[in-house]
Amino acid sequence: MPATPQGPRHVATEDAAPPRRPRLDAAGRLPRFAPLLDRAITTDPVLTRDLTPQERIGLGERRHALVLRGEYRHQHHARGLRLLQALVTAVAEQRGALIHDPDTAETRGPAAFARLRARADGSGIADQIAIVPFPDATDPARLRLTTRGMRRYGSPELELDGLPRDPRLLQAGSFVLHGLASVIADAAQVDPSGLAVAIEPEVEVTRAAVERAYAGRGAALPPCAACDEPQLLRLVPRPPLPDDPRELPVLRAVPPGEAGEPASSARQAAWLQAVAAALLGPA
Repeated sequence: MPATPQGPRHVATEDAAPPRRPRLDAAGRLPRFAPLLDRAITTDPVLTRDLTPQERIGLGERRHALVLRGEYRHQHHARGLRLLQALVTAVAEQRGALIHDPDTAETRGPAAFARLRARADGSGIADQIAIVPFPDATDPARLRLTTRGMRRYGSPELELDGLPRDPRLLQAGSFVLHGLASVIADAAQVDPSGLAVAIEPEVEVTRAAVERAYAGRGAALPPCAACDEPQLLRLVPRPPLPDDPRELPVLRAVPPGEAGEPASSARQAAWLQAVAAALLGPA
């Protein structure tokens, strides 16, 4: 996996508006009223859940934006990402801006953004990686859970697909995906020589990895003294879909030894339930 994260981070200042990529003038500034963000994104109650009532006022009328982009090697627990987030926070505080994350489509104020910044020890990846439900590519009655934000760790996005619309199973899938993301983020760090590393197709996820992913959230996992057996997941590339992030592949998590063909809903659910029970304890 290439380890050269390139994640632009938009800082929406006084004003911002609908899709299309903006053009910069010769000085690198966004022209006034340049279409930048879809109003549906900046007013979505889930994507803007961390905004205070005061920050939410006038959100749809903003028309200016400053784009901060960082290119860095994924080393020392994404030190480049942490520096970029610190700069974004400082600029937003100085300008009274709101911060839009193009990877996860979330919009936050400076205080909430600073509280959820990447940690120096690499823990708390659940604050960096969103998990989004989409209709399954082979059966719209089922769902797939797909990460958003793995680009900043030099990794493809991760996915669990073929899941029934069972809230408890989808929550378990989110725990497993965040644990897997934590393992991948650590394993994908560039070595000191500067060379990118390759991730093995089968990856072990532990309960400790899941706990590490949620460190700092104040929400403990269900207690389970016997949940100490690693679970093996196989990562398989899948063909691109229209809602995939631009220029970023997606890896499906499937049972070890499988080639990656879509499984039946019952089989996929039974496998995920077994993995979740081993990592989180009985439902």
